[in-house]
Amino acid sequence: MDGYIDALELTVIALGALLVISICFIGLTRGLQWLARPGKKEEEIVTAEPEVPIVPAETPPVTTPAAAKPVPRIAGEGVITSPMPGTVIAIKVEVGELVKVGDVLIILESMKIQNEIPAPRDGRIKEIYVAEGKYVRRKEPLIAIEG
Repeated sequence: MDGYIDALELTVIALGALLVISICFIGLTRGLQWLARPGKKEEEIVTAEPEVPIVPAETPPVTTPAAAKPVPRIAGEGVITSPMPGTVIAIKVEVGELVKVGDVLIILESMKIQNEIPAPRDGRIKEIYVAEGKYVRRKEPLIAIEG
C-alpha cells in the first residue's frame, strides 16, 4: 500500500503545481494588460485635435501629350483588345508596319506571366493605343490593324 499512497500523493502534488502555475499565468496576463493600457497623458495625445490642419496635397492637372492618340471607347473592326488585365512589357511593332497572322504585336505581363498577343490577321498597323509600362484592363484597345 505504500507504493499506492506515494503515487496518489505525487498526483495530488502535480495537480496542485499545475493549479499554482495556471494562477500565476492568469495573474501575469492581467498584469501585462493593465500595464499596456494607455495612461491619461497618452489618451489626451490620442484624442487631442492636431494643432496644424492637414491639407491634402494638390494634384497636378492631367495633361495629355500632343502625340497621344485618342483611344476608341468601343473596339471596332481591326482593333485588337487586351484579353486580360496586365502591364504592357514590350510593343513589337510600329505604326505603318506590315504584319502577318500570328506575328507577335505586344507582350503583356499578367500575374507574373508574359503573354504574347499575336496578330489575328494580315494587315498594316494603323494605330497603337498603349505604351510600354502601361497597365491595361481586359478588353481595352491595344492596336488597330487595317487591311
